[in-house]
Amino acid sequence: MVLTKLLLPILLLLIQTAPSEAGQDGWDKIITGLAEFDGPAFRDEVAEPLVQMSANAYRCPEVIDVPRWILSSKVALVAPAGGGMHAVVYEEESGGAQGRIVVAFRGIQIGATTDCDADMCADELLWTLPGGDNCSLPLGTCDKFDEATLDYFSQAVEYTRKVIAAYPSASLLLTGHSLGAGLAVLVSAALSTHPAIPVIGFSSAGTRNALKVRNLTLDADHQKRIIIIADQWDEIMRTSWDQQLGLLCFYQTALDSNCKKCFESPSCIFGTVSSRRRLVEIESVTDADDCMLCFLKTHYLANVMNTIQKGTRPVCEYVA
Repeated sequence: MVLTKLLLPILLLLIQTAPSEAGQDGWDKIITGLAEFDGPAFRDEVAEPLVQMSANAYRCPEVIDVPRWILSSKVALVAPAGGGMHAVVYEEESGGAQGRIVVAFRGIQIGATTDCDADMCADELLWTLPGGDNCSLPLGTCDKFDEATLDYFSQAVEYTRKVIAAYPSASLLLTGHSLGAGLAVLVSAALSTHPAIPVIGFSSAGTRNALKVRNLTLDADHQKRIIIIADQWDEIMRTSWDQQLGLLCFYQTALDSNCKKCFESPSCIFGTVSSRRRLVEIESVTDADDCMLCFLKTHYLANVMNTIQKGTRPVCEYVA
């Protein structure tokens, strides 16, 4: 009886201060158990909720509900109207401050807008090697933005630090589509926690050069916590293949004729990226070249979402 009275306060203290199971290893269970998921489980537990959050990073502040997840009550979404990094934070509805948390970074917002111009300028700055041979954006496109506005990397790092401070006991994961997925990888590398912050992104831009110029490295264990999901013929990933790393999970779709023609002709990825603007200006997609059509069919987020919703199991391979 005396021993029970002595131990009870200690037990209560441990219960109050220990992180919840979800916070301690919530995302680790997904990362380490990924190989055991069948198609529907991969869709329901991994791909679909995260791709919906990535889509909401494009839509915010007008977002669509994600089942079992709610917008953060502690960290506001960021969506600057005049250009800049966009992101949104979700917390698991049943987890609270000690459950699972997701930061979703937006990719390029395609459109004839200032927002789109800023995204494309930031995109080129992120992935271009200084002095490298790349296809530039139209002259003067980026002159209207200052350096801080186009520094999406620093903005993303600081935003993630804010999330970590708001949810110190939570299990954090980073996601995003295209530029947003690449940002997630860079942020994970910059915030060298242990274990590393995992990333499950979609159709990512290649990040090897971007990591190198920022003196960021990912050891083998860290790279195993980087998961990129995409159509196997994704035009952006295929044209930056030597820049990809981590566990690449590809949906096995048929090779489209436009993609076949695109891959047969060497192209510059930045030329492809900067051509996205024209996707919203042409009267008919049949007027576009093969690489733009391939981009639209394999990389455009709405089509990626449609592929995910079919519930097939992507084939995953590790690229060191």
